[in-house]
Order: sequence, then C-alpha cells, then structure tokens
Amino acid sequence: MTVYASRWRVQADSVMNIDDVRQALLAARPEELIGLEDSGWIDVKSRPYQLGTPRGKEELLKDVAGFANTTTGGLVLIGFGTAKSGSVETISKMVPMPRETVDADQYRKTIDDNVVPRVRGLTVEWLDRGDNKGILAIDIPAQPTISLPFIVPGTPSPDSKLKDTVAVPIRRGDGIPQLSIAELQRLLAAGWAATGGPADVKESTDVAADRAKAARVITAVPTDADWVRALAQQLPMKRVSAKLMEAVSSALTPTRAPTSAATPAASRCAWKSTRSRALLADR
Repeated sequence: MTVYASRWRVQADSVMNIDDVRQALLAARPEELIGLEDSGWIDVKSRPYQLGTPRGKEELLKDVAGFANTTTGGLVLIGFGTAKSGSVETISKMVPMPRETVDADQYRKTIDDNVVPRVRGLTVEWLDRGDNKGILAIDIPAQPTISLPFIVPGTPSPDSKLKDTVAVPIRRGDGIPQLSIAELQRLLAAGWAATGGPADVKESTDVAADRAKAARVITAVPTDADWVRALAQQLPMKRVSAKLMEAVSSALTPTRAPTSAATPAASRCAWKSTRSRALLADR
C-alpha cells in the first residue's frame, strides 16, 4: 500500500519506530506520519482534551501514565485523523487545531500536578502549521524502572466515602486498562515486605535523623559549656522534657554505650554525648 500526503510518500515496507516519529516531529515534518499504523507507543486524537471537565482531565492523565508504565514510553499526538480497515487503524490525515483551543502550559501543569511520581523528560510541544493552527505533541520518554508504577487519582463513585483513591493505568496495545485490585495488592505486598511497612519505615527514618542531628552537636558544642557540665552531673534541667530526653537517649545510647573496660573518665564522656543529644532534640 502506498499513501500520498502532500509531497511526502510512505512506503509499506518503510516501518517507522518511535524514534523515527520523534525525528519527523522535531524536523517539523508531521506529514511523514500519515499511513502509520496505530501501535502500543502512539496515540493520535483529532480533538484536544477537555481539561475543564473531570472526564477530559482523567483521559489525559490515564493516557500519559499508561505510556509512562511501559518500557518504551510513548507519544500522544493531537491533530491527526485516523481511518480503520478491519482491526487496523492508521493515521489518515492531519487535522490542525486553532491555537486558542490548546494551552500547552495547562497540559504540562495538569500532568505534573497529578501523575505520581513526576514523569521525567516529559515534553508538551506545539507544532505550528500556519493560519494560527497546529498540532500538539506530548512525548513521554521511557522511565527508570525504579520509578514505576506511575499512578493517577482514582474516580470513586459519587456515593463512596473514600476520599483518596488511585489508579494504575497500563498501556496494552491500543488499550489502557487499569491494574486490577489483585495485581495492585500483589505489588503492594512485595513492597511492604521489602520496606517493613509504613510504620517501620517512618521509625527507621526518625532514628536516622536523630543520630545525624546528635553527631552534629557533639562536634560543634564545647565540652566545657556550663549546660554540658550540668548534664554530666545529672542535675535537673527544667527546660528539657524528661520524656523527650529519655526517648532520644534510648534511641542513641546503643551506639555510644561504654564497654566494660571503659575508665571512669570515658564513662563520663559517653554520658555527656548521650545527654547532649537529648538536649539538642528538644531544641
């Protein structure tokens, strides 16, 4: 099959991949895409998303996150028409849109504010075709595996009491189904087992922060300061919460505990270090 588009010619034996399409768009030659079959890495639309409506916003986020959750990334091109022959859909023509109907910054902000984590290398570009009309190209590069999966806000039913729900769109062929509850639970279980769960992660992070803060104090505070001497003598300090001091001391003492062979002076030094950490935590 040979398709003519202006002065460009697409041969049936000339197969374009995603990088070829990117090059054609970069060179301002979108006509070269005419005759290209729909695939798992490209989605073309003849009209812009209605970002002022919940439905339009949801569709954009689903399409972008769906490509971000693939190994190839993908392209969303707005301003092309398609024709279907049997089960095969091909790009059949360009349908440039009036410039005032598309705000590239709004598209970019909507994606950045709602797709989690943020899509790295995302570009939203307007390709001018004259007469104040053009095509919008949204390029979603392949993402690092460590960033997957990308999630978007879910759409609970109107009578649902759930406030924060999420969805994980996955691009499969020309469709974008969401991860099933069973698949989502399996992934969450694997992550939970690896990190120990939200409570354990928070506790570990808090202890690490306390240790780092205490280390900075030990190197910065003069050992002959009056309040350090007071701590070494175990005098009461009304400005420091006893409960807080005990909690921080308990978290830090194991790394500073004196050995059985420690001298009295070394024991006093260890006591100073521990109590200094406790005072810093309160401040």
